[in-house]
Amino acid sequence: MTNTTTSSKSVRGRVPRGSRLSAHAAGARVSRGRGGRGSAGASGKGKGRVSKAPQGVQGKLSALNVSGFVTRFRVPLIVIAAIVALVAFLYPPARGLYVAWRENGALQTTLDTESETTEQYQGEIDSLLTEQGIRDEARRKGYVGEGEKSIVIDGDPVDDDESTQDAEPELPWYLSVGDFIFQYHEE
Repeated sequence: MTNTTTSSKSVRGRVPRGSRLSAHAAGARVSRGRGGRGSAGASGKGKGRVSKAPQGVQGKLSALNVSGFVTRFRVPLIVIAAIVALVAFLYPPARGLYVAWRENGALQTTLDTESETTEQYQGEIDSLLTEQGIRDEARRKGYVGEGEKSIVIDGDPVDDDESTQDAEPELPWYLSVGDFIFQYHEE
């Protein structure tokens, strides 16, 4: 059997910080149970225990080794903290930009619809300025020209335009996600 006793100074000099050492290698005092006397170099039967063993809450904190955790994960913790701070500082302006973009889209849609309506009215006005346009409008209103007979058809004419205008288009998935993240609600 080889001699395992070494000086605590030489062991401490070679062991990296944060690694676990046995009580003997760390140079702590060890006792052999109740009332027994012994030291790190003494041999004897029974389990040894460290006399400086933490108890209670301090023992739990030591077991967690919080400072060792922070030391080991310092860079990732700094990166995570920087990302959280960046999101916290940039969310309000990003939300304002998203809301403005969505409102601009809604206003652009309204403008396009009104432009189409204006073009349609302008086309009707242009047709009413011609002789043929005036006759067509008079016939639609029930007037007839010389030598013509009027025929009236009872029933409702079917208008396909009304059914297509009532259905609202569904939003794409990315707009739904953006609306949820930035809490955008259409007015």
